[in-house]
Amino acid sequence: MSQLVDAFEDTRRAEGLSVTEVASRARLSKRTVSLVKGGAVTPSLRTLVAWADACGLELAIRIRLKSTAGRAGVQTRTAEVAVVERGTV
Repeated sequence: MSQLVDAFEDTRRAEGLSVTEVASRARLSKRTVSLVKGGAVTPSLRTLVAWADACGLELAIRIRLKSTAGRAGVQTRTAEVAVVERGTV
């Protein structure tokens, strides 16, 4: 999760946005943004989508079957999350 939040923060800074501006654009409280940034809470998917949108990003989630076998030959599933700049997908 920290890589995702780091990507949001890098974009926020590059765009010259304050935490207050991002919170306002995302319709989140400044406290929520600060708690997520600090790792004190795990954000909901709605929060992540809103935060990405406020930074001019699109949140893309790709779920794929991992080809390696897990315990006792059972295949494991993994989720991969990527932050994509708008218009690049």
